[in-house]
Amino acid sequence: MCLICVDFQRGVLKVSEAKRALFEMRAALDPEHIQEVEDVIAAGEANEGATTTPVNVESRVPLTAQSGGGTAVPSLSPSPSKTTP
Repeated sequence: MCLICVDFQRGVLKVSEAKRALFEMRAALDPEHIQEVEDVIAAGEANEGATTTPVNVESRVPLTAQSGGGTAVPSLSPSPSKTTP
């Protein structure tokens, strides 16, 4: 997976930023992956006004649908540890 995909899935890149990044990286990417990225960007563009749900590049399914709801991206902060009194 390329950086465009990863950052777009995480919601770090907006649609316009992902398009610009794809334009800049086009020469270094496989034509099949370029099409996948364009499809994901198009799906994100269709949803841009409604929601900002990240999309899984592999299946093109919103991550919230795959996980059954909840947060799309796991938290990077450590879980609170359980201490016994």
